[in-house]
Amino acid sequence: MHRGIITLFRNTYVSGAGYLFASNVLVGLMNYVFSSYAAKLLGPAGYSDIIALFSYVAIGTLPLTIASMALLKKIGESGNNNISFSASLERWVLYLMRQYWYVVALALSLIPFMPAVTNLSPVAGYAIIPIILLTALTILYDSILQGLQRFRLFAVISICVVGIKLISVFAGGISPVPLMVIMTGIIASYITRLLVSSQAVHRIISGRKAVVRRIEKRLMQVISHRQVLLSAISVGSITIMQHVPMAIAKITLSPHKAGLLAAWLLLANIALYIVGPLLSVAYIFFSGEHMRHKHSHVFLVSLAVLIIGSIAYVGAYILFGSFLIENIFGEAFTELNRYAVLASVYGVGMLIIIFFNNFFLARGSNVVYVIAAIAGLYSISLYFFSRSIDGIMTISIYTAYSMVLVYGVAGARSYIRRPKFLRYSSFS
Repeated sequence: MHRGIITLFRNTYVSGAGYLFASNVLVGLMNYVFSSYAAKLLGPAGYSDIIALFSYVAIGTLPLTIASMALLKKIGESGNNNISFSASLERWVLYLMRQYWYVVALALSLIPFMPAVTNLSPVAGYAIIPIILLTALTILYDSILQGLQRFRLFAVISICVVGIKLISVFAGGISPVPLMVIMTGIIASYITRLLVSSQAVHRIISGRKAVVRRIEKRLMQVISHRQVLLSAISVGSITIMQHVPMAIAKITLSPHKAGLLAAWLLLANIALYIVGPLLSVAYIFFSGEHMRHKHSHVFLVSLAVLIIGSIAYVGAYILFGSFLIENIFGEAFTELNRYAVLASVYGVGMLIIIFFNNFFLARGSNVVYVIAAIAGLYSISLYFFSRSIDGIMTISIYTAYSMVLVYGVAGARSYIRRPKFLRYSSFS
């Protein structure tokens, strides 16, 4: 038994999942501290600049984030040739950048217009395109590190990068221009991640032969793979739910109201900071075939625990919502007191969506397409409901629970139509 446990934890994937879980917990906690301190320091208007910037970057790099899934899959499938494939992949991407340099130049030429387009302050607006370009390369190297199973190194880099952001927000507290200091730290964190990740990858692939030919065709074969397509659609749907409201609110609402919405979204996502890493581990479990006979049993038990915890979560906001807002964000955000319970309700909805999503995505269910359609309609609906903070909150909550309903019906139908003796094996 003792040797079996030791062997288990020596397994690359098991130990890797442990490193990623631990780093996700710590990174989530550090990001929460960063957001809380930034809100108190900058007030609603300045805080909206920071959160909207992150939302714009997340939306702008969504295609690259989706592409990284194909990279991870192909690197993993390369077996003993994965390092050589990674070297070829890097050379191919750099070749594309040289060939299409004018696209990068065009993007850089748009920098002066970004504050007006996004309604961000100049110091934040000018940073959007440089950060997106930095992230584009960083995604390549992060994908290589994870594809080569360098999980511990990836986790350490992630923690250190968030540490730079934390230092900047604390430094901003003693500066006469806190937003400028925080933005400098944010940009420095992106630059640091790119430099450190690229150097780490170069040490691994150094001396390996890179063959660029046919790599594009091989990647397109992976992108067309059904599971990769489902994963891409899933990531797109969650990104829309998490970031589009803030991006639109920054344009349509006053800086003060946009800051209140940013704080409301953070208040709603406190549960996700706590449970999010567990949901990632759950996806790994549901993706495994060797425990397939236990999937639906674990799913039902987990869902029951999640629902009980959600009720307690909403109850805590009913009793202590004002206390949480005052201590997390400060007195400048007291207007949020009347929205505290709504934040908990929305947060619970998003938590259940991500839990359902991980299960059905792991099973390769077509219900993910329905969720994507709802997310698309949500982004369109925000155009009509984004003239007030109440409208954005209302449409967000209705959309979240529409997704929960769809997932619930899909799960119930899969469970009911199975014979009794098979109901504890797994959903279709």
